[in-house]
Amino acid sequence: MLYGINVNAVLQDIRSINLGTVYESAVAQELAAHQFKLHYYDNKQKGEVDFLIDDYSNLQVLPLEIKSGKDYTEHSALTKFLDTPEYGITRAIVFSNERHVYKKNGVTYMPVYYCMFLHNNAPDDAVILPALETF
Repeated sequence: MLYGINVNAVLQDIRSINLGTVYESAVAQELAAHQFKLHYYDNKQKGEVDFLIDDYSNLQVLPLEIKSGKDYTEHSALTKFLDTPEYGITRAIVFSNERHVYKKNGVTYMPVYYCMFLHNNAPDDAVILPALETF
């Protein structure tokens, strides 16, 4: 439903359309299915971060950024968020069209469909990130 008038562009594989809202909605639905409480961060000076979820294994907030374009490594608000010492946040995840999982400056980049591996068994268990355990 979010494609609206862009359905022909999607069917024709035209890459110029912005699928950001579609990706964010799909990730929100997946996170909600795993019983996460979804929070949104918006600060006039720092910007916005798509989702904040509880990371019980590290007793922190885990910020998530959802990117649909090729500039997925550009996330100034997320970087400012991580650089704020009083928040005590040491890691974040960016879900995007990237095909590989890698980590850089506290941010783990992974394909958007990896959001299905986030499990919320809180408060007794931790957020389980199988793809991250090797980092």
